[in-house]
Formats: sequence, C-alpha cells, structure tokens
Amino acid sequence: MKSTSKTKEIQTNSSSNLLVLGATGQVGKLVANNLRRSEANFSVGTRRKANLEELTDRFGASRFIDLDDPRTFDHALKGITGIFLITGYTVDMLVQSKSLIDAAKRNGVDHIVHLGAFTRDHDAYATVFAWHQMIETYLRDSGIAWTNLHPNMFMQSFLSVWSLKGGEYSAYTSKAIGFTALEDVAEAAAVILMEGPEKHNGKDYWFSADALTPHQVAETLTAATGRKFRAAVRKAEGFQNDAAQPGSAFEPAYAKGGFELFRQVEDGRMAYIGSVRDDTKKLLGREPLLLNGWAKLHANELLEAAGMAAPPATEVAPKDGIPSTLASFVKANNDRDADSVTACFSKDPVVYDDGQIMRGAEEIRQWIAELFRKFQYVVAPTNVRELTNGAILTATITGNFPGARVSLDYNCRTLGDKIEVMVIQPTPVAK
Repeated sequence: MKSTSKTKEIQTNSSSNLLVLGATGQVGKLVANNLRRSEANFSVGTRRKANLEELTDRFGASRFIDLDDPRTFDHALKGITGIFLITGYTVDMLVQSKSLIDAAKRNGVDHIVHLGAFTRDHDAYATVFAWHQMIETYLRDSGIAWTNLHPNMFMQSFLSVWSLKGGEYSAYTSKAIGFTALEDVAEAAAVILMEGPEKHNGKDYWFSADALTPHQVAETLTAATGRKFRAAVRKAEGFQNDAAQPGSAFEPAYAKGGFELFRQVEDGRMAYIGSVRDDTKKLLGREPLLLNGWAKLHANELLEAAGMAAPPATEVAPKDGIPSTLASFVKANNDRDADSVTACFSKDPVVYDDGQIMRGAEEIRQWIAELFRKFQYVVAPTNVRELTNGAILTATITGNFPGARVSLDYNCRTLGDKIEVMVIQPTPVAK
C-alpha cells in the first residue's frame, strides 16, 4: 500500500506505453515501482517466461524479451513508445544495446532512456565507461529521441560490491569518489519516461550528489548507524582480485574495468569521479539524498552487511503497550488525521517506503493525505521490538488496496519523543 507525495508536477504523456527492462534487478524494480505509483501505462520485460505471471501480478503487465535473442524484440516492442534501457554487466551489453536500438527504430519507438555511467569527459578509457560511451554514441545517431542518465557510484554498492566486514570499509582508491542514491536515479528515470521526449530528448543528466574520501565515508557510516566504521585503503588491483572470486557477478572484462577506473581515479586521469554534479533537483524538485541520509534509511542493512549486530531488541506484545509515539502514529492513521500523523515526526524527518522517500514534515503530510484519499485502511499492531534508539512496530494493514491485507514493519529511529527516521517494509516471512 503506497502512494506518492508530489514535490514536482509531472506532465505525463497519456498516450505513452513504456517498457522497463531489468525489473528483477535493483534499478529496474525501483523504476517500475515509481511508474506504478504514478499509474503510468507500462510493462516490465523479462527473459524468463516463468517470471511473467509473477511480474504481471506485481507491476500490472509484463512482456517476454531476451536481450541475447533479437528474434524476441519485435513482438516485445509492439505498441511501445518508450524504453528504459539497462543491460547486464558483461561485454554483451554492446551487441544487446545495438540490437535493441535497431529494433526500437524499426518498431516506431519514440524514446529511449539509457542508464549509463558517470562519463563526464570523453577521455575516459576504463573498459565499462568506454562501453557506455559507445552505446550512447550509437543511440544519439539512431534517429530515436534519447536521454542518457549518468550515475556515479551507487550508494547501494555498500551493501554488495564493497566489503564492510567487521565495520572495515575496503576502498580501492585513497581519493574522493562521488556517490548517488539509487532511489534518486530510479525516480528521475520514471519521471523522464512519463514526461517523454517532448521535454527530455537529447538531454544528458548527471547524478553525483556527495563526494567523499574513504575516511569521510567511514565517518559518515559511523554517524548514521551508531556503530564504528573505519576505512582500509587498498590498491586498485584489489577490486579485480575480489571481483574474480567464485560467485562474483562480474565477468573478467568488467572486473578489469573496475581496476582501470580506480587506478585512473588514483592517478588523476579520472579525477572527475570525485566531483559533485547532480540534476536531481532539476528533475524532481527536491534535493538529492546525501550519504548520511541514505545510510540512516539503510542502517540495519549496512550493519547486516558488516556482520555487526544491530542494537538489541526487546519484544513487547501490543497488549502490554507500545511506545507512546508509535501509539499516537497508529491512532492518527486510524483516525485518518494527516496533521496528527505529521506531528509524530521530528523537525527534519525522513520516511522510506519501498523506494519512495519523503523528507520533511510537508512531504510526509502530503504522502499520508494522499494515502487517506486513495484508500480506506486500518492499522492493527501485532508486535513491537524496542531498540535503544527507537522501535520496530509490526502491524497488519487491512483495507481496500490491492491484496486487501498486508503485514508491514515500521522501523523507527526516534529523537526524543518524535520519529526521526521511519523505514516501512513488508514483514519478513519466517523461514
């Protein structure tokens, strides 16, 4: 059960029919979630026929498309007006992208939004960056309206690519690196797709909101999670060695590209990777997430990735009482009182709801008011786990939204008697 708070008026093209690739991955999934919240007309593509039904249930429509088999393209692109183009981390991305661009032109697709890399200058010779520049050059020359997105390092990499074991952040360069939140890029991509080529044709957009050295990263993670992180600067070769380990998602050529990137950042050839250049506010009408804010929203995931225990939790049955702030939050929801819900939060609060971010009292008030407008629902607490700096409220939500019933965890960090950060996620299913 989700809604959206509008900080920017989106002029949606009502005749558009969009196709989102990569919906089973982090980026495509968040793009699709944003389109669904905005009630856009779109499908998600998958190469696995077994996933079609599940993806249709989740997003409303799905299409079979195999980027390694161009014979599947014409049927998948029938009636499509815009594509979100993202490929896998292999050299195959070159032929996949070329073949899809050719098919898009053949089938009358109006607009392609391509997710590339932070290739600010054309003297970037790291393998993966060069691959993206080749794709972008071909797309520009295709005759199809295009928009290229250039994200710097995703903050989500702290949860996967970069090691945080034992609270030690393994960095592959001593120099500053620019970071962007996946949530910002995905929301921007959805807006660009919905507003279409009339507004975004021929545009390059950049996403690098926060530039930090390894030691500044460690200090930021420490402040956001309340647990000590430290930085260990390694040589660039370390990335290639780590990426070559069994089970790695990277092919050798991509791992080599990572090594080249960090080496060229270290020696200054790609120093611009450590710069801030960000179009989030231009596209979304709000400031981008900085690492401190992002880390607060993902504090539990960061601690899990580091193998560091989160603050101890004490379970409390609802009948024994729940913290007064959460009790007020539940009551205000069930009373459908947007002002009282907003009053439960601190001066500068953040709410994260499955990829959607609300910052500040006004965005939160708009978000909850929109939920009240769209849905009738009741919040029934089923469990509370008290933390040293907040609590996790588990509640069953019943109402007239799709599915009619869902169990959600409200993970709250408090500041005094107010909620500072709230992360709303489906309750994990017990294994």
